[in-house]
Amino acid sequence: MSRFDAKHLALHGLWPEPPGNVYCNVPQAIAATDKGGQWQRLPAPELNPATSDRLALVMPGTQSHLDRHEWIKHGTCSGATGERYFGGAIALVDALESGGIGALFAANIGATLSAGDVRSAFDRAFGAGAGKRVTLECERVSGRTLISELRVSLKGEIADAPDISSLIAAAEVRDRGCPGGEIDMAGKT
Repeated sequence: MSRFDAKHLALHGLWPEPPGNVYCNVPQAIAATDKGGQWQRLPAPELNPATSDRLALVMPGTQSHLDRHEWIKHGTCSGATGERYFGGAIALVDALESGGIGALFAANIGATLSAGDVRSAFDRAFGAGAGKRVTLECERVSGRTLISELRVSLKGEIADAPDISSLIAAAEVRDRGCPGGEIDMAGKT
């Protein structure tokens, strides 16, 4: 498969606010539009063309306007511009890819990957204890347990060139989530 997300991590979002702190300074009508799932009607975040193009690559959900939802619900609470918010998220995905995390998942398409394997890979890539700040989310689809999300806890200022090892090390230890699951091919289910 030639799609970029077939062999790379795909960004869902960056949630910098404390839990429960969403829709910051967003008019009620826009929040209601978002909550109603009418993301195509939401205002687009202000991004320069290069950031917009890169975001479309690492966040395939931009096709369904996921970027607008993420900006309205979470990005507005970040204190950053759309450019800085998404630029930081892109830089974090790039750092995970550089650390070999995307390659780990790509090498295991069609196979099962355990939470322990993922956590060990984070320890090797980003320092001892990094794996304890990673959670796997799984879902059952047609009798199969699939890894649906990889959540990485971070704490600190996310810059254009983030020190992901430090951001991970400063974060709270998290539950591992599901014990593991199959890595499905992009677009298969």
